[in-house]
Parts: sequence; C-alpha cells; structure tokens
Amino acid sequence: MKHYRLTAALCAALMLTAAVPFMPMMETASIAVHAADMKEGYYNYTVDADGNATITKYTGKGGDVDIPSTIGGYPVTEIGGVAFYNCTSLTSVTIPEGVTTIGAGAFRTCTSLPSVTIPESVTEIGAGAFEGCRDLPSVTIPAGVTTIGNDAFQGCTSLTSVTIPGGVTTIGEYVFSGCTNLTAATILEGVTEVGRCMFWDCENLTSVTIPKSVTVIKYKAFVDCTSLTSIEIPASVTTIGEAAFSFCNSLTSIEIPASVTEIGQGAFSCCNSLTSVTIPEGVTSIGMSTFSSCRSLTSLTIPASVTTIGSSAFSNCPDLTLYVYKDSTAHQYAEKNKIPYVLIGEAMPPEDDAPALGDVSGDGEIDASDASDILVASTEQAVGHDTGLTEDQIKAADVNKDDKFDAVDASYILVYSTMKGTGKNVTFEELTAADA
Repeated sequence: MKHYRLTAALCAALMLTAAVPFMPMMETASIAVHAADMKEGYYNYTVDADGNATITKYTGKGGDVDIPSTIGGYPVTEIGGVAFYNCTSLTSVTIPEGVTTIGAGAFRTCTSLPSVTIPESVTEIGAGAFEGCRDLPSVTIPAGVTTIGNDAFQGCTSLTSVTIPGGVTTIGEYVFSGCTNLTAATILEGVTEVGRCMFWDCENLTSVTIPKSVTVIKYKAFVDCTSLTSIEIPASVTTIGEAAFSFCNSLTSIEIPASVTEIGQGAFSCCNSLTSVTIPEGVTSIGMSTFSSCRSLTSLTIPASVTTIGSSAFSNCPDLTLYVYKDSTAHQYAEKNKIPYVLIGEAMPPEDDAPALGDVSGDGEIDASDASDILVASTEQAVGHDTGLTEDQIKAADVNKDDKFDAVDASYILVYSTMKGTGKNVTFEELTAADA
C-alpha cells in the first residue's frame, strides 16, 4: 500500500512539473496567431493583445473602397504602414470611425486617389501617409489629430487648400512640400512650430495664416514659395530659421515682430522683390547670407541690440542703404564691408517733410546738384534777384549754420558727397567742427 501511495505521489508531482511550462506555451501560441497576418476578403490584418485589428495590406482591385470597421470580429483601429501603397487604381477611400492611426506610407503613391474621408477618431497621420497622391485636391484633417508625420502630404500636386487643426502638437518635416497647387494654408491655434521644409516648393501658395501659438518658423519652412506676396508673423515667434523664406521672389515686404531674437542664415536670401525691412529692437543675431541677393532691397534698419552679423549677410544687394546706430555692431559692419549707411538720428528728414540738411533740391540725395543750386541762388541773391528757394530750402542750404548760404556751404556739400561715395559717412557737424 505504501508503495502504491509513493508511486501515485511521484506521478502527481511529475504531472504538476510537466504542466508548468505547458500553460505559458499555450498563451504564447495564442498571441503568435493574433500577431501573424490573417486574411478576410481583400484585406490582410493582424490583431494585437487588446483585440484591436490593424489592416496590413489591401489586395483588391481598387475603385471606390470603404474600409470595414470590423474584420474577423475585431474592431479596426489602425491602417497599417504601406497597407494601400502604390494602389494606383484606388479612386476613393472611406476610413471608418474607430480608426485612430493612419500608418506610415499607408496610401503613398495612390496616384489616382481624388477623395479620402478621414474620421474624427484619427489622432495620428503617419510619415508619408498620403505622399505622392497627386490627384488628391483637398483633405480635411480632423480636429482630434495631434501628430502629422514627415512627408505626410508631400507631392500632392493637386492639393489646393489645407487647414491644420488646433489639436496638432507635432508636425514633421516636408509635410506639404512639393504641393505645387496649394494656394492657401491655415494653421489653427495650438501649433507651436511651422515645421522644417513644411511648405517647400509650394509655388502657388499666396496666403498663410500663422497663429499666435507658433514660436518657431523652422529651416526652409517656406523656401521656394514663389507666389507668396506677404505673410504676417505673429508676435509669439522668437526664431526665424535658416532659409525660412529664401527664394520667395514675390515677397515685397515683411514685418518682423519685436519678439524675434534670432534670424537664421539665409532666412530671406534671394527674395528679389523685397524692398525694405525693419529689424526690431531685441534681435541679437543676423545669420550669414540672411538678406543676400535681395536685389530690390533699398532700406534696412538694424537696431543696436544686434551684436552678431554673419558674413555676406547683405551681399549682392546693389542699392541697399543700412540705417544703423552710431558705433553699433551694424555701424562697424557697414564700414568694414563698404556698405552705404545712414546713422539713425542724423541726416534724416524732419517730420514736417522739409528737406534734410544739405538736400536743397529735396530729392532725398545730397550731391553736387545741391551745391550747384546753392551757388546759383547765392549769385541771384548777390545781384538783388529772387533766389528761387523756399524757406525750407534755404534752411537746408545753410549746412554750416551761420545763418546764410554761400559757396562755403556748397563746398561742404561737395566734400560730404565725395566721402559718402567712397563709403565714409560723416555729418555736416563733424565737417564744420574739423574746420573750426
């Protein structure tokens, strides 16, 4: 009897020992089946441990497609990466409510897709999700989306307008680059960055609305937007990144807000229609080649707060005059690089539009013609004739401020004009003081 009981106990122990690895193996096998591709109709899919299905591949013939909300009895929550990749016969697609993620490259190069319905449940549009969908004219991004990945709509050449909802907190690189027919874009409140190369080569983009939540306009955000004529940068922006607006050839003016402290390299390079810019007090750095090849740029005001100016910042701007503060970094930069400049507060027209000191003709230039006007007028005055000068012109002619105008004033103007032509800027006060 004892032998029987011992044998029974040993057998029970062996059975318990054998059962230990057996249970987890059953669970592992069950998970493995769910993780592997399964198939129903025209769809391959997987199921995760929570019982949610991901469409991994579409095998149908295209046309108008309504993606099912459930498959194999499981709710569809994700359109997987490259699930419809290069499905060139797809003419419309409706993504069901309940889907939260459109994976990377999910509809990439579906070149005949003119219509897509994205449900409110979607929170993430993956990298390159609709890249190269060249027949897609419009898309509505739901309010629940928080993430738009790199290249999401790159090369959608038929896309004409887009609105980015306020819930988006992450926008990748090149999102709308190459959307050559995009004419208007609105970024809703909440977005903090205009992403790297976001609108690169959107050659028909004429209107962009940037919200006050944006603090950074990143690298090449609007490069080659050749139809962009103006853009309002909100007062929240602190950084304008490298080449952010380069080659925006139709941009005629830009107002940089006082919040900006840094303007990156080449930020406005090759903006050939840009005529004048005022850089606000508070900016500390102007990067290399920032305004290079802005061939129509005639006036640029630089505050004393700027302490760093990169090389070639204003190269190939043939008609540019810098307005700078005396002894500032910009003043020293202009002298070193032989850029014409005017010291702010000196030789500037009064508020009543009277000619500046020395500018007798009132044409905005102080040159030999002003000296000639003085000589003619003083000669007429000497023989008792009318000088032909207004009261304001007489004040402008008296450059040495001795209460008369004569050949001495004319000579000072000639010296002033000659020195300016060689890149040496002086004031009439300095000239007359030197002769005193």
